[in-house]
Amino acid sequence: MNTELRSPISRFIKVEVQIDGNKVQSAGGGDYPRLIVPLHVTVRGIEQKHRNEIFSAQFGAIQSELLFNGQKISDALPRQLNRLAYEFDQDEYVYLEFPLDARRLEWIERQRQGSLHGTVRVSIFSSVLGQVHGRDDQYKPPFAFRDAVCNQGDVPFTVPDTQWREQVLPGLGYGKIFAIELPAIPIESFQGLDHSFKAMSQAQKFFQMGHYDEAVGKCRIALEKFFEVIEVDNGDGTKKKIPILKQSWETRLGQATYNWLNGSFVAIKTASNSPHHSPNEHFDRLGAQMLIMVTTALISYAANAADVIEP
Repeated sequence: MNTELRSPISRFIKVEVQIDGNKVQSAGGGDYPRLIVPLHVTVRGIEQKHRNEIFSAQFGAIQSELLFNGQKISDALPRQLNRLAYEFDQDEYVYLEFPLDARRLEWIERQRQGSLHGTVRVSIFSSVLGQVHGRDDQYKPPFAFRDAVCNQGDVPFTVPDTQWREQVLPGLGYGKIFAIELPAIPIESFQGLDHSFKAMSQAQKFFQMGHYDEAVGKCRIALEKFFEVIEVDNGDGTKKKIPILKQSWETRLGQATYNWLNGSFVAIKTASNSPHHSPNEHFDRLGAQMLIMVTTALISYAANAADVIEP
């Protein structure tokens, strides 16, 4: 859908723009991430009834701001629209580049729910050439500079979820993955861990869809069968229940390894509980990615360290 950019001082110069969210791309990777937004500009021809007043308009600088939820997050790099407006319509594609950084990318990810909805505030400047009034001498030129005009407007756009995750994020450095080799463990040998492996597979799917809290929740579910609940003294005569790694693992692993694995599992369980119990606590992409990696490594270690039948 076209958005008309309006000018408060000129009714002669008409400009329309639109953004196709399916064509939004990225560049620069993690070193210099930039969101590339294609701006389709249509310069409308000067109507015949105004031709006696306006000869043409020379377009120049384009200034743009990137906004999400009404908050400005980046200014575009300088761009020019090198066009002259005459009696016919003209189309031009301008690729706006918005520099980002890790902090702003994480903020965008927290705002996003599936598809990404944003706005580009566009200002296009032009110099209007037209009939000169108020001069009757013989040196009167046929036309001259009349006005400096700025056409402005807010252009909405939507980047589909799949496009954002599969095409845009990798170019911003978020597609970079460091592979860590873990021992190959036949799942058939550890039927007791089937629950954990399925939960971690679901966590990875949620992560790929951008649902980071849900992905972390699956990490918590993956560890459930490793725990048992015991009562401990509060020191004031009351007791409280806390989860610990099942005591049967101490026999398999030895006390030192058991204590280490218990502390690690409890730390993950505590961290993954936050979004489950509080609406104000959320995981960003990096946090979810790290928790999935650590949980996968610990489950793999546990499975490799003992002949597991039922954890």
